[in-house]
Amino acid sequence: MRKLKIFMTLMLLCAGLCGAMNVSAESDYVYDYADLLTTEEEAELQSYAENYKNNWNMNFLVVTTDDSEGKSSMEYADDFYDERFPESSEEDGILYLIDMDNREIYLSTCGEAIRYLTDSRIDRILDEAYNYVADGDYYGTFRAFFDETDYYLNQGIPQNQYNYDIESGERDYYYEPYEKQKSITLFELVVALAAALAAAGGTIGFITAKYQLKFEDFHYDAYTDSEVKLTVKSDRLVNKFVTHRRIPRNDGHSGGGGGGSRSSTHHSSSGRSHGGGGRGF
Repeated sequence: MRKLKIFMTLMLLCAGLCGAMNVSAESDYVYDYADLLTTEEEAELQSYAENYKNNWNMNFLVVTTDDSEGKSSMEYADDFYDERFPESSEEDGILYLIDMDNREIYLSTCGEAIRYLTDSRIDRILDEAYNYVADGDYYGTFRAFFDETDYYLNQGIPQNQYNYDIESGERDYYYEPYEKQKSITLFELVVALAAALAAAGGTIGFITAKYQLKFEDFHYDAYTDSEVKLTVKSDRLVNKFVTHRRIPRNDGHSGGGGGGSRSSTHHSSSGRSHGGGGRGF
């Protein structure tokens, strides 16, 4: 019996240890494979990612690598995210990668994050992040990523936002005006038309009667109470000015890195749709 108790105790301890390891693994959002961060910096970035996860219900990953496994920065970032969060229920999120192998920073978006971070917003985030990574301030570039991303998430999804699949050319609009309008029944339409006709008819009848003086005892004698005076007036051309203006051609481009509402998307090796952008350093 004593041996059985000892055995059961050991089993419970092992189960608890394994559970703790699983919880720790599930909460990891910082992967510094290139060893660019101190232990304190990793802990602080981990705290940022956890807080942002709670606030936005999205995953925020920061990754460094000095071995991209023969992949481009885009492929490495997309595949890393898909392997870390394979389920469709947890696909919403953003990964920021420092790729020392390809010397590039890359931001990969997935799920709902694609709607928030359009092409132009990603460009602006990379602008801020690049200022730090170019100086070797790797912790600073991750902080800039968190701060700028939080700013644009607070701005909400841009008006008329759409995902543009660069492989198929298809557009997926976030807001379709005609689909969002509430339809009315035939009865409601008839009642509305009848009310409108009644209101219009009553207004026209009142104005007509008013002008016909049906509500007043009044007569105007045009022969005795009116007078006509005719004068001659002529216009003379004094000067003439001709202004020439060059009308710029519309080349189909808009400001803000490909348009403020467009999110370009592609497919990763798993077939999942991702947005994103990168910059060499």
